Amino acid sequence: MSQEIYDYWYPWHPARFKAKTMHLTPEQDGIYRRLIDFYMETKQPLPESHVALSRIVGCSVEIIEQNASSILEAFFEHKEGMYFHKTCNEILDDQDAHSRRRKRIASKAAKKRWSKVSENVEENASSMPEAMHKHATKQNKTKQNNVNKKTKAKKDTVQKPANVSDDTWKDFKKLRTAKKAPITQTVINIFDREAFKAGITLDQAMQISCMRGWTGFKAEWVLKDQNETDRTKQELWEWVNGQ
Repeated sequence: MSQEIYDYWYPWHPARFKAKTMHLTPEQDGIYRRLIDFYMETKQPLPESHVALSRIVGCSVEIIEQNASSILEAFFEHKEGMYFHKTCNEILDDQDAHSRRRKRIASKAAKKRWSKVSENVEENASSMPEAMHKHATKQNKTKQNNVNKKTKAKKDTVQKPANVSDDTWKDFKKLRTAKKAPITQTVINIFDREAFKAGITLDQAMQISCMRGWTGFKAEWVLKDQNETDRTKQELWEWVNGQ
Protein backbone atom coordinates (compact mmCIF):
# COMPACT_ATOMS: atom_id res chain seq x y z
CA MET A 1 0.00 0.00 0.00
CA SER A 2 1.50 3.33 -1.08
CA GLN A 3 2.07 6.11 1.46
CA GLU A 4 -0.43 8.39 -0.31
CA ILE A 5 -3.20 5.76 -0.14
CA TYR A 6 -2.38 4.97 3.47
CA ASP A 7 -2.61 8.62 4.50
CA TYR A 8 -6.19 8.92 3.20
CA TRP A 9 -7.43 5.54 4.44
CA TYR A 10 -8.85 4.94 7.86
CA PRO A 11 -10.72 2.02 9.49
CA TRP A 12 -14.50 2.12 9.44
CA HIS A 13 -16.81 0.03 11.63
CA PRO A 14 -20.40 0.23 10.30
CA ALA A 15 -21.95 -1.57 13.29
CA ARG A 16 -20.35 0.78 15.83
CA PHE A 17 -21.25 3.85 13.80
CA LYS A 18 -24.85 2.70 13.41
CA ALA A 19 -25.20 2.00 17.14
CA LYS A 20 -24.10 5.56 18.02
CA THR A 21 -26.03 7.37 15.28
CA MET A 22 -29.42 5.62 15.04
CA HIS A 23 -31.09 8.73 16.47
CA LEU A 24 -29.82 10.90 13.59
CA THR A 25 -31.90 11.70 10.54
CA PRO A 26 -30.53 10.64 7.11
CA GLU A 27 -29.52 14.27 6.53
CA GLN A 28 -27.68 14.50 9.85
CA ASP A 29 -26.01 11.14 9.20
CA GLY A 30 -24.65 12.40 5.86
CA ILE A 31 -23.40 15.64 7.42
CA TYR A 32 -21.61 13.74 10.17
CA ARG A 33 -19.93 11.38 7.70
CA ARG A 34 -18.62 14.25 5.57
CA LEU A 35 -17.25 16.06 8.60
CA ILE A 36 -15.40 12.91 9.68
CA ASP A 37 -13.97 12.40 6.16
CA PHE A 38 -12.69 15.99 6.11
CA TYR A 39 -11.22 15.58 9.60
CA MET A 40 -9.29 12.46 8.56
CA GLU A 41 -8.20 13.86 5.18
CA THR A 42 -6.79 17.11 6.60
CA LYS A 43 -5.68 15.52 9.90
CA GLN A 44 -6.90 18.61 11.72
CA PRO A 45 -9.85 19.54 13.96
CA LEU A 46 -12.85 21.24 12.37
CA PRO A 47 -13.21 25.04 12.25
CA GLU A 48 -16.02 26.52 14.32
CA SER A 49 -17.26 28.79 11.52
CA HIS A 50 -20.64 27.61 10.23
CA VAL A 51 -19.80 29.06 6.81
CA ALA A 52 -16.62 26.96 6.67
CA LEU A 53 -18.50 23.87 7.85
CA SER A 54 -21.15 24.38 5.17
CA ARG A 55 -18.39 24.37 2.54
CA ILE A 56 -16.95 21.18 3.96
CA VAL A 57 -20.31 19.41 3.88
CA GLY A 58 -21.56 21.03 0.66
CA CYS A 59 -24.79 22.43 2.06
CA SER A 60 -26.24 25.78 3.12
CA VAL A 61 -25.27 27.59 6.31
CA GLU A 62 -28.89 27.28 7.48
CA ILE A 63 -28.71 23.48 7.38
CA ILE A 64 -25.52 23.51 9.48
CA GLU A 65 -27.13 25.84 12.01
CA GLN A 66 -30.23 23.64 12.24
CA ASN A 67 -28.19 20.50 12.92
CA ALA A 68 -25.25 21.91 14.89
CA SER A 69 -26.49 20.79 18.29
CA SER A 70 -27.38 17.27 17.11
CA ILE A 71 -23.97 16.66 15.56
CA LEU A 72 -21.25 19.04 16.76
CA GLU A 73 -22.26 19.16 20.41
CA ALA A 74 -23.01 15.43 20.52
CA PHE A 75 -19.90 14.01 18.84
CA PHE A 76 -17.22 16.72 19.01
CA GLU A 77 -15.48 18.61 21.79
CA HIS A 78 -15.29 22.37 21.31
CA LYS A 79 -12.17 24.09 22.60
CA GLU A 80 -9.85 26.87 21.47
CA GLY A 81 -12.16 27.76 18.60
CA MET A 82 -12.05 24.25 17.05
CA TYR A 83 -14.04 21.01 17.14
CA PHE A 84 -12.09 17.90 18.18
CA HIS A 85 -13.15 14.27 17.68
CA LYS A 86 -11.73 11.74 20.17
CA THR A 87 -11.88 8.62 17.95
CA CYS A 88 -10.45 10.44 14.92
CA ASN A 89 -7.55 11.72 17.01
CA GLU A 90 -6.79 8.22 18.28
CA ILE A 91 -6.72 6.80 14.74
CA LEU A 92 -4.52 9.65 13.47
CA ASP A 93 -2.08 9.17 16.35
CA ASP A 94 -1.87 5.47 15.52
CA GLN A 95 -1.24 6.23 11.83
CA ASP A 96 1.52 8.70 12.71
CA ALA A 97 3.21 6.12 14.95
CA HIS A 98 2.98 3.50 12.22
CA SER A 99 4.43 5.92 9.67
CA ARG A 100 7.37 6.74 11.96
CA ARG A 101 8.12 3.01 12.45
CA ARG A 102 8.12 2.44 8.70
CA LYS A 103 10.51 5.35 8.16
CA ARG A 104 12.91 4.05 10.81
CA ILE A 105 12.93 0.58 9.23
CA ALA A 106 13.50 2.00 5.74
CA SER A 107 16.30 4.22 7.00
CA LYS A 108 18.12 1.28 8.62
CA ALA A 109 17.78 -0.82 5.46
CA ALA A 110 19.14 2.01 3.29
CA LYS A 111 22.17 2.50 5.56
CA LYS A 112 22.91 -1.21 5.44
CA ARG A 113 22.76 -1.29 1.63
CA TRP A 114 25.05 1.73 1.27
CA SER A 115 27.47 0.27 3.78
CA LYS A 116 27.90 -2.84 1.61
CA VAL A 117 28.35 -0.70 -1.50
CA SER A 118 31.07 1.35 0.18
CA GLU A 119 32.92 -1.80 1.27
CA ASN A 120 32.85 -3.20 -2.28
CA VAL A 121 34.13 0.05 -3.73
CA GLU A 122 37.05 0.14 -1.28
CA GLU A 123 38.03 -3.47 -1.98
CA ASN A 124 37.93 -2.97 -5.76
CA ALA A 125 39.87 0.28 -5.57
CA SER A 126 42.66 -1.20 -3.45
CA SER A 127 43.23 -4.02 -5.97
CA MET A 128 43.60 -1.73 -8.97
CA PRO A 129 46.85 -0.32 -10.34
CA GLU A 130 47.65 3.23 -9.31
CA ALA A 131 46.52 4.72 -12.62
CA MET A 132 43.20 2.92 -12.52
CA HIS A 133 42.75 3.95 -8.91
CA LYS A 134 43.19 7.64 -9.79
CA HIS A 135 40.80 7.27 -12.71
CA ALA A 136 38.18 5.60 -10.52
CA THR A 137 38.58 8.28 -7.84
CA LYS A 138 38.05 11.00 -10.41
CA GLN A 139 34.96 9.28 -11.73
CA ASN A 140 33.57 8.84 -8.22
CA LYS A 141 34.08 12.52 -7.47
CA THR A 142 32.34 13.47 -10.72
CA LYS A 143 29.42 11.18 -9.91
CA GLN A 144 29.21 12.53 -6.37
CA ASN A 145 29.17 16.11 -7.66
CA ASN A 146 26.36 15.20 -10.04
CA VAL A 147 24.46 13.57 -7.20
CA ASN A 148 24.97 16.65 -5.03
CA LYS A 149 23.70 18.91 -7.82
CA LYS A 150 20.64 16.74 -8.35
CA THR A 151 19.99 16.62 -4.61
CA LYS A 152 20.26 20.40 -4.34
CA ALA A 153 17.94 20.82 -7.31
CA LYS A 154 15.39 18.54 -5.68
CA LYS A 155 15.60 20.45 -2.41
CA ASP A 156 15.04 23.72 -4.23
CA THR A 157 11.96 22.34 -6.01
CA VAL A 158 8.67 22.15 -4.13
CA GLN A 159 6.91 18.88 -4.89
CA LYS A 160 3.21 18.73 -5.72
CA PRO A 161 1.16 18.16 -2.55
CA ALA A 162 -0.48 14.73 -2.49
CA ASN A 163 -3.99 16.16 -2.15
CA VAL A 164 -3.67 18.44 -5.22
CA SER A 165 -4.55 17.14 -8.70
CA ASP A 166 -2.06 17.26 -11.59
CA ASP A 167 -4.22 19.71 -13.58
CA THR A 168 -4.63 22.09 -10.64
CA TRP A 169 -0.90 22.00 -9.88
CA LYS A 170 -0.06 22.69 -13.54
CA ASP A 171 -2.40 25.72 -13.65
CA PHE A 172 -1.10 26.95 -10.28
CA LYS A 173 2.54 26.82 -11.42
CA LYS A 174 1.61 28.59 -14.67
CA LEU A 175 -0.09 31.40 -12.72
CA ARG A 176 2.81 31.81 -10.29
CA THR A 177 5.29 31.89 -13.19
CA ALA A 178 3.27 34.57 -14.98
CA LYS A 179 3.15 36.61 -11.78
CA LYS A 180 6.89 36.01 -11.23
CA ALA A 181 6.02 34.59 -7.83
CA PRO A 182 8.09 31.52 -6.87
CA ILE A 183 6.41 28.51 -5.26
CA THR A 184 7.99 27.78 -1.89
CA GLN A 185 6.99 25.48 0.91
CA THR A 186 5.97 28.54 2.89
CA VAL A 187 3.53 29.50 0.13
CA ILE A 188 2.03 25.99 0.14
CA ASN A 189 1.71 26.06 3.94
CA ILE A 190 -0.10 29.42 3.84
CA PHE A 191 -2.52 28.23 1.16
CA ASP A 192 -3.16 25.03 3.13
CA ARG A 193 -3.82 26.94 6.38
CA GLU A 194 -6.14 29.48 4.77
CA ALA A 195 -7.99 26.76 2.85
CA PHE A 196 -8.66 24.96 6.11
CA LYS A 197 -10.02 28.15 7.68
CA ALA A 198 -12.36 28.57 4.69
CA GLY A 199 -13.57 24.97 4.97
CA ILE A 200 -12.20 23.92 1.57
CA THR A 201 -9.36 21.70 0.40
CA LEU A 202 -5.94 22.88 -0.74
CA ASP A 203 -6.84 21.82 -4.29
CA GLN A 204 -9.96 23.99 -4.25
CA ALA A 205 -8.02 26.95 -2.86
CA MET A 206 -5.51 26.71 -5.71
CA GLN A 207 -8.34 26.44 -8.24
CA ILE A 208 -9.95 29.60 -6.89
CA SER A 209 -6.57 31.35 -6.98
CA CYS A 210 -6.11 30.39 -10.64
CA MET A 211 -9.64 31.39 -11.67
CA ARG A 212 -9.36 34.81 -10.04
CA GLY A 213 -5.71 35.44 -10.79
CA TRP A 214 -4.78 35.70 -7.13
CA THR A 215 -1.13 35.42 -6.20
CA GLY A 216 -2.09 34.90 -2.57
CA PHE A 217 -5.09 33.39 -0.83
CA LYS A 218 -6.99 34.29 2.35
CA ALA A 219 -9.95 32.54 3.89
CA GLU A 220 -11.68 35.86 4.60
CA TRP A 221 -11.84 36.61 0.85
CA VAL A 222 -13.76 33.41 0.17
CA LEU A 223 -15.98 33.67 3.25
CA LYS A 224 -16.82 37.28 2.33
CA ASP A 225 -17.95 36.18 -1.15
CA GLN A 226 -20.03 33.41 0.44
CA ASN A 227 -21.76 35.87 2.77
CA GLU A 228 -22.50 38.24 -0.12
CA THR A 229 -23.90 35.36 -2.19
CA ASP A 230 -26.13 34.27 0.70
CA ARG A 231 -27.43 37.84 1.10
CA THR A 232 -28.18 38.04 -2.65
CA LYS A 233 -30.12 34.77 -2.51
CA GLN A 234 -32.11 36.00 0.51
CA GLU A 235 -32.97 39.32 -1.21
CA LEU A 236 -34.09 37.47 -4.35
CA TRP A 237 -36.27 35.13 -2.30
CA GLU A 238 -37.90 38.06 -0.50
CA TRP A 239 -38.53 39.86 -3.81
CA VAL A 240 -40.14 36.79 -5.40
CA ASN A 241 -42.37 36.34 -2.36
CA GLY A 242 -43.31 39.99 -2.23
CA GLN A 243 -41.63 40.70 1.09
